[in-house]
Amino acid sequence: MEKTEVFQSYKNYMKDRINVYMFFRDVFFVKPSEDILDKIKSIYLDNINSEDIFNWEEPLFELSKMLNQDNNINLDELKAEYTYLFVGPKQIPAPIFESVYMSNKRMLFTDTTINVRKDYQRSGIEVVRKNQIPDDHLAYELEFMYYLAYKIEENITDEQLESVFLKASKSFLENHLLKWVPQFCENVQKHAESEFYKKVCTSLIKFLQFDIEVLV
Repeated sequence: MEKTEVFQSYKNYMKDRINVYMFFRDVFFVKPSEDILDKIKSIYLDNINSEDIFNWEEPLFELSKMLNQDNNINLDELKAEYTYLFVGPKQIPAPIFESVYMSNKRMLFTDTTINVRKDYQRSGIEVVRKNQIPDDHLAYELEFMYYLAYKIEENITDEQLESVFLKASKSFLENHLLKWVPQFCENVQKHAESEFYKKVCTSLIKFLQFDIEVLV
């Protein structure tokens, strides 16, 4: 593959990862909706005759196939599972905040939360409800990666691959997401009853590992 082709492939990936991060953000921010299920269903329908999918996409492809073949998916049960896994009110099997995993006492609003907030601020953004929902909620961290991905794609040129936003992406993956999401996903695998969040979490961790390898 020639250098120009490699570069174009890289640019295409930079563009595609914008939608990937926003998809994962939507999955974990609120309880599942018909819209989310339709997006996942489209993965199988759009790639049914394609063998060209990434390793991290395979769990989503399998989930999409399952959703398309099962017309009795109970959305209310998926919503209940979201509450059980991530919200409570009982003991939460898979807390969705980074600080819980970085604190021996499993606390919220720790120094980890403040460090995440500082990373956001250095890139010019902040959480609107930062004193109500901790900044280190998984969905917020994924949305931050979406924002950085958008800024990378917006500023990338034929002469310049590197950018402050790309450096920020790599740093945030290394210092935050990849330090706690593996344990979070392990908890989901252990406690989820349906395949929905198991497949999504498997895809998420594989994507984060893939992304850190691709970023130059």
